[in-house]
Amino acid sequence: MIRRMSNPPPAGSLHRHDARYESLADTPSAELARELLARVRAGEVVTTSDGDVDADVFGWLALDIERLFDVHANRLSPRHIMDVFGVYDFMATSLTPPPIEGKHVLELGCGSVNPIGRILLYVLLGAERGIAVDLDQPQSIESASRILANYIAWMLMDPYLLLGGRRDRVVTREDISRNIARANIDPGALWAGSPAIGDRLEFRRESASELSVGDGEIDICCSNSFFEHVPDVEACIAEQARVIKPGGYAIHNIDGTDHGWYESSGNQLDWLAHEPDAPMVNSCNRMRPLEYLPLFEQYGFEVLDTHTWREEQVDEAARERLVGRFRTLSLDALRHVGTVVYLRRR
Repeated sequence: MIRRMSNPPPAGSLHRHDARYESLADTPSAELARELLARVRAGEVVTTSDGDVDADVFGWLALDIERLFDVHANRLSPRHIMDVFGVYDFMATSLTPPPIEGKHVLELGCGSVNPIGRILLYVLLGAERGIAVDLDQPQSIESASRILANYIAWMLMDPYLLLGGRRDRVVTREDISRNIARANIDPGALWAGSPAIGDRLEFRRESASELSVGDGEIDICCSNSFFEHVPDVEACIAEQARVIKPGGYAIHNIDGTDHGWYESSGNQLDWLAHEPDAPMVNSCNRMRPLEYLPLFEQYGFEVLDTHTWREEQVDEAARERLVGRFRTLSLDALRHVGTVVYLRRR
């Protein structure tokens, strides 16, 4: 199980005499990783006098970690980008994916770990503009910049390393090179840790309910595990109706799992059986994914398709245990826990 690692504590926080662990061999790998990351960032990594042996150890470590942690839970990994962009690009449906060339794309709730990563792919595929929005500042601009350089290198090596199975979206290395130049992106400066993202990519720190985007400016709006954290869902949907042009698309992956124990295999209805009037529980609004659909339709969206990636077994007895409005929901609405909704603005 891979859990989210926050910014590391100061170097030296881990000690051999930590009473919780008998030795470093007993210390959880996440604790070791936090300490190592802190020391590297503090510049405390010391090599031997010839600078080779210890440097090689770190080189092997970097290669092995990159390979072993190419998993969805690692938001800096190729696998994560491929998975999420595949959702955005309609791969979970039989629908034709929306055109990207020349389009304006908006991602809501891009996160603080890798805020520009997913929207970068749109610009590399020819989007006119990519805007990423979040309330949090990037955790590390240097790290976020360097991972963009990696994505560019992978796309130039083979675009389908990040596009996955989307072979019907024909793209060549020459296309990627042309779009890098057109957007004035500087891969070398990115690798050096500078946010040289050019003039077609932008991060904005603002609320998704009060966007600094003009009316009808957006062709494609997307989000991944964002909507469940929105206190005022209707206001956010109304704002999307304002900024997405008629005929434009919205793709939202809504994660209705209990974020208090997200990786548990327990019943995902338990957190609907208490605190009936709490607006947010475990940082979530607890709306069921299918409850969003009538709201989107109310604000002028057509539901093109849905794809449910997590379901929960539920029957009448299970529903009777719930509180408040959750007891009135249909069994189908309760069953759908994690769902992607594909929409078009009328």
